[in-house]
Amino acid sequence: MKKIINKLTLFTLILFLYILFTGRINTLTIITGTLASFILVAIFEKIIFKGRLKVRDIIKLSYIFLYIYYFIKAEIVSHIKIAKLILSKNPRIYPAIVRVPFELEDTYGIALLASSITNTPGTLTLHADRNRKVLYVHWLTAYTRDSNEAKKYIVGKLEKPIRNIFG
Repeated sequence: MKKIINKLTLFTLILFLYILFTGRINTLTIITGTLASFILVAIFEKIIFKGRLKVRDIIKLSYIFLYIYYFIKAEIVSHIKIAKLILSKNPRIYPAIVRVPFELEDTYGIALLASSITNTPGTLTLHADRNRKVLYVHWLTAYTRDSNEAKKYIVGKLEKPIRNIFG
């Protein structure tokens, strides 16, 4: 019974996220979302839920939602900033490559952070140095060259939920 609940929980979460990211609800979205959710549950259910659904798993799901919230918020803010920059008569562009320190240990967490930075307009992760725990990021509007301040602007609140998801 618990395996069925695990599968239904994961299926519902994936379907909800699929509909959320497509931005519309219609027959085609529901059909493709259901199919994609079914396939992803079949592939990843045993990886995500090792055994029974535990409180730790529910906490991880809450951190996944928190990460998605912070990521979408960062995306919207970055899109607005880049749109203002593009439409400005005198754009103030200060491109630079900055070092952004991170505290993550897990390879998947580092990859998710680097991908999140790259997917945010105005930033591009060039290299992740796991030994030095630093990302090299091309930043279109470098407000600062200080690594710790750059981390506040670029990473924001993304690192904590990522650490808790993969920790």
